[in-house]
Amino acid sequence: SNSGAATVSNSILSDNFANNGGGAANLNAGSSLTLTNSTVRGNSTVTGNPQTNAGGGLYNVNGGTLTVNSSTISGNSTTNTGAGIYNTSALTLNNSTVSGNSGANWGGGGIRVEAGGAATLNSSTVSNNSSTNFGGGISVVDAGSTATLNNTIIANSPTGGDCFNFAATINANYSLIEDGLTCVNGTNSNNLTGDPDLGPLQNNGGATETHALLAFSPAIDTGNSTLTTDQRGFPRPVDLPNYQNAGNAADIGAFELQQEYDSDGDGVSDTIDNCLNTANADQANFDGDAQGDACDADDDNDGVSDETDAFPFDPNESIDTDGDGTGNNADTDDDNDGQSDAD
Repeated sequence: SNSGAATVSNSILSDNFANNGGGAANLNAGSSLTLTNSTVRGNSTVTGNPQTNAGGGLYNVNGGTLTVNSSTISGNSTTNTGAGIYNTSALTLNNSTVSGNSGANWGGGGIRVEAGGAATLNSSTVSNNSSTNFGGGISVVDAGSTATLNNTIIANSPTGGDCFNFAATINANYSLIEDGLTCVNGTNSNNLTGDPDLGPLQNNGGATETHALLAFSPAIDTGNSTLTTDQRGFPRPVDLPNYQNAGNAADIGAFELQQEYDSDGDGVSDTIDNCLNTANADQANFDGDAQGDACDADDDNDGVSDETDAFPFDPNESIDTDGDGTGNNADTDDDNDGQSDAD
């Protein structure tokens, strides 16, 4: 626990437990705790006191200031509230990930803000957190409590919903909340809903684990970030040519995609490749459908598979009975017996 000023850098706080703040607790007015390039994982509150325990990972109360920079809060648990982070004071997350925290019976699987607390999330990702109810991702309750989401993802909450607001204020700008924006009752500007298409929590470079944005994520190039790097320390924004831009073309969340995906290595971005897993640099597409010739099972779109179609690039022909190179529809002697088919 901390009652003064503490800085934790390039560290792992794991597998601890306490009544409140299993990973770390910031307890008094004027105290400050700053985490940078660190991981808080697998911590928990003590079982057996489910009505009061809070903050499986981090616990910030009584006027303290908690700042989390380029860090990951993952796999923490509590029986009460705020499995990842519990906050009644001043909380700021910059380029950070809150993932896979669980067990909060009273909301805030990822983050809980209450009792007049304030939280600001800048270019952060809150994903795969769960609670029994009242906000698996983030839960903000009580008059005077606020949360401001800037360029932030809240998504993939197995239970409890992504975002819960009771009598508080939630602002959101250039953010993505997967299951909807009904919790946002303050500023609501340039926000998205729907699946952000995230990869698993893993080492994607940098000091801490992150959720990568996959090729078809709507969060790519549609954000607006004042931060010049992502959680891994990679540059942001990176304006990629085959994505529609919004804001300053930063990616929403803690991860900034540095180059477009090319799954088959043919030099064509997955976003426009008509054969994602088959190399076809020329993108040839005889019938003009969604699949290129290299992966299309019916290149002429005549309803006959290329495997059995004698003329895979002729929609008017598919059979050549006598094997003379002329399809039956055009051949006047299909069996090549010297007698016209009309006879």
